[in-house]
Amino acid sequence: MRRIDLRTAVIVLILANLPTWIVIFFTVDQAKTAIEAEVAANFRAISGNNAATMNHAVNNLVREVETLAVNAAVREAIVAGNASYPRSSDGVRRRITAIERAWLEPRGEATVQRILSNSASRYLRRFVTINPAYRRITVTDRFGGTVAANVKPIDFEQGDEPWWQQSFKDGVTGQVVIEDVRFDPLTQINVLHIVVPVANESPEEVVGVIGVAVDISDLFLLVSGTPIGATGNMSLAREDGTIIGSEVVNFPPAQTGDTTATESEASGHLVAAQLTEVPYFDEILNALRQPGQPDFIEATALGGGRKMVAFRQLGLSSKYPQLRWISIVEQDVSETHVAVDTMNRHLLLAALGILVVTIGLAIYLATHGKMEVTDIAETKES
Repeated sequence: MRRIDLRTAVIVLILANLPTWIVIFFTVDQAKTAIEAEVAANFRAISGNNAATMNHAVNNLVREVETLAVNAAVREAIVAGNASYPRSSDGVRRRITAIERAWLEPRGEATVQRILSNSASRYLRRFVTINPAYRRITVTDRFGGTVAANVKPIDFEQGDEPWWQQSFKDGVTGQVVIEDVRFDPLTQINVLHIVVPVANESPEEVVGVIGVAVDISDLFLLVSGTPIGATGNMSLAREDGTIIGSEVVNFPPAQTGDTTATESEASGHLVAAQLTEVPYFDEILNALRQPGQPDFIEATALGGGRKMVAFRQLGLSSKYPQLRWISIVEQDVSETHVAVDTMNRHLLLAALGILVVTIGLAIYLATHGKMEVTDIAETKES
């Protein structure tokens, strides 16, 4: 019979468990890496799809507005408006100024009603009924005077507006202009302003301009139909970080504004109470400035929570410089990692259990000394 020091066996047992613990911790690390790669791939696909969808939607809106430029009633109103001016530039200026001064007064009501009751304005009202996202349509002649509209514009003269001047351009070629999202004082909502020139083929000249205010909330619905868990969110943001559409941000109702303000005073900015900002937008911009422009980060949200965030520049600014928009897809890390976290907890508990049992056995053996072990070979010899 031989006596074996079992404390040595315990040390061997602990060493034997080391590979198990190494495998467990390696598995935990690999599982986290795998889930982050999968989330990143899925979010990149969603943000890319949203960017493509929004590109298509905006370009489709432009095409629909361009159909107004070839409508017979609209073109007739423009031709009639151009023909109503004196030949001299001074005469044109005097006529526009006279109508503009009377536009919001009782003495100008006859002119307003004549414009709003013509066949072009009636057509525009039918068009808006069929296409409710189009909230306000204004048609002007080549001098910037209003010749048709679905609702009464704030001003008769549009020729002093930046959007009109950019679209009319040199009076020959013209160009499509889209202003960034802004607050519309008439409809009291945030809109996208699309402006297209109306041109003659022969002789080649711009004879008028059409401006359309489109409800941005209807546009955003195109990219917010797929839910992403309980904490997921898809949003559109401007390059300054201002959210212009989001699944989870509830924008307060618009405050009643001063509808007598000029359109130029209302354009180019948003009502501050209606919009919010992405709290980690600086991190997104920093990523976009890096070589290769990474499109996925883990960011810190308000309250210190961590989010997985994918983002994609829509690319609209190459054609419409003011539309520097970014598509953002986000979800709480606690939700994206819930499956792997559960598995990790089980693995770590298993490792902890092995460690506790091993330590318990070591303590027991240390306090109870040595045990006798009978060698099988010795038993046979005896």
